[in-house]
Amino acid sequence: MVFNSHSFIMLFLPLCLAGYFLAGRLAGSRAAHVFMTAASAVFVFWGFNIAGIAALAASIIFNYAFYRGIRISRHGKVLLAAAIAVNILILFGLKYAKPISIHLQPFFEAYLYGFVEKYIVIPLGISFYTFQQISFLMDAYRNEVPLCGFADYCCYVTFFPKIISGPIIRHDQFLFQLKDEERIRFNWENFSKGLFRFAIGLGKKVLIADVLSAPANLVFSNPSAYTGISAAVGLLAFALQLYFDFSGYCDMAAGIASMFNFEIPENFDSPYKALNIKDFWNRWHITLTQFLTRYVYFSLGGSRKGTFRTYINIMIIFLISGLWHGSDTFKPFIVWGLMHGAAMVIYRIGGRQIDRLPKVVTRIITFIFVCIAWIPFRMPDLSSAFLMLKNMFSSIAAPLSGDVAMAFRLKEAAFFEQEFPNLAFAAGHPWIYCAVFLVFAMILVLFMKNSRQMTEKFVPSVKTLIFAALIIGWSLMSLTGVGTFIYAGF
Repeated sequence: MVFNSHSFIMLFLPLCLAGYFLAGRLAGSRAAHVFMTAASAVFVFWGFNIAGIAALAASIIFNYAFYRGIRISRHGKVLLAAAIAVNILILFGLKYAKPISIHLQPFFEAYLYGFVEKYIVIPLGISFYTFQQISFLMDAYRNEVPLCGFADYCCYVTFFPKIISGPIIRHDQFLFQLKDEERIRFNWENFSKGLFRFAIGLGKKVLIADVLSAPANLVFSNPSAYTGISAAVGLLAFALQLYFDFSGYCDMAAGIASMFNFEIPENFDSPYKALNIKDFWNRWHITLTQFLTRYVYFSLGGSRKGTFRTYINIMIIFLISGLWHGSDTFKPFIVWGLMHGAAMVIYRIGGRQIDRLPKVVTRIITFIFVCIAWIPFRMPDLSSAFLMLKNMFSSIAAPLSGDVAMAFRLKEAAFFEQEFPNLAFAAGHPWIYCAVFLVFAMILVLFMKNSRQMTEKFVPSVKTLIFAALIIGWSLMSLTGVGTFIYAGF
């Protein structure tokens, strides 16, 4: 089950809201939080299977036991190191079991790969809740975590709005909210604000990202068939799809949390408006950047151990970021991570000179680099990535491929073309669909307020109600199929 499904919007979410506030009214906050944990377990089971529940439960029990041990033991550092090692080994072992088994096939014939193919699956949300629990353990070792009961810990880890694709929430951003008795009482202001934010995210996902997925998949699935502008359009479509898909999920997560009177950290801040690569990573997947900075970069010494060591530390955290994103294959994600790491080092060396350039120039350079780096991120192997990059800069004068242009055609276009015959000429000039959609998407990304800014200025009114109702209604009618979220695969 995902947020952009009829079953979630029309069944699970209303029942969960009713059950949560009813449990809080009848039996208090503890009952409400236990209900939330149970609802989150149902969400994971519905979206995955019993194996997902088992993996999540085992992870919670294991990490909570080590948390208690770290609090009372004189060997807290050893326990912390052991817990982190086990978490990382399980996470990366599951994510890379298939490529590892392929490399080990000469020693185990086909038995190992067959076992992995049949029995090893990546549990839903494991990348996010593993990093979240590592941050909890490290803060506990630093004596920064107040005493946390098992029920509160379960709610903190399993909270279903963020379980699939984050954000990665630290203890100090969530646990204190469980102590606030006011949060178990229904609040119309928070609910309306949350519904507004949810509508924005749903529209991003269904009405924009899912449309962009068609031309992106077309080009990336057959990179040898598209050159020049067709390949560039496919790449731009994917760059925009990834943003609208992931930020749309985070908007929906934040909106759902608000409906339950919870606040979760922001994960995006108009990343394609970034002036440089450092600014980009302060805006894109913010909680992952904060996690890697706080718990890896600073632990390695940060910038305190000399210039060369600083550059090495930067490359390490981006290598980890690449490996964290990977699944079933790791070389393209390593290249993607190292590309960003190298760009960050270059900016650290020449940032003052770069910042003297006109802002429009640095924004364009940053955007182009980020888009090109998405090629290995999206491709299954490096040879395909290099082929697409090569083809994109060849046959530049070739016209836009008709099938790529038509992939931008909305399902609703047929209705409008039938009702308004003057619009039918677009079918004979499919580049119009492509141009209109991409220009619209780029205006949203570069010039409009983002969802956080819109929500901060939100005031319940008839206008905002109509806006949310139209977006949700249009999205529900467009849900002919359920598109999965890209980051759910990580």
